[in-house]
Amino acid sequence: GLGAQLDSMKINIIDAFCSLVLVFFLVPRLGVNGYLLTVYFCEILNFILSFTRLIKVSGHRPAILPSLAASALSVAAGAGAVFLSGLIRLHSGIPDAARIAVFVCVYSAVCTLCLKKSIIFKKAGSTTVRMTKRKKRGRAVS
Repeated sequence: GLGAQLDSMKINIIDAFCSLVLVFFLVPRLGVNGYLLTVYFCEILNFILSFTRLIKVSGHRPAILPSLAASALSVAAGAGAVFLSGLIRLHSGIPDAARIAVFVCVYSAVCTLCLKKSIIFKKAGSTTVRMTKRKKRGRAVS
């Protein structure tokens, strides 16, 4: 939709070349761990290149702080759920399915409570309104 198919192809070629080189050098030395490092590194590289290009093409400047806050809340909720799940496992013979249910419930509850009070959704809504108005006035970047 943004007319950046060629840029997307270039980014994917860079990603594939990087993967090839890292697999060639890391897998013989580190085995499966080398492959996992390659996957992590190349996925992060692809995300950074693609996201940077998206920002440049769209002209939109995302609010980084609210996004980081949402990520931190998600990690905190997951860590809390894992901690509670571990406590349940230590102190009783509750089956794994019940522990997974507790994990999902705690994670969902914490995320829902934290994000309802957050400014993240308000910022996203106002950004959407601004982008829509800009497109209607004919200022959209093509």
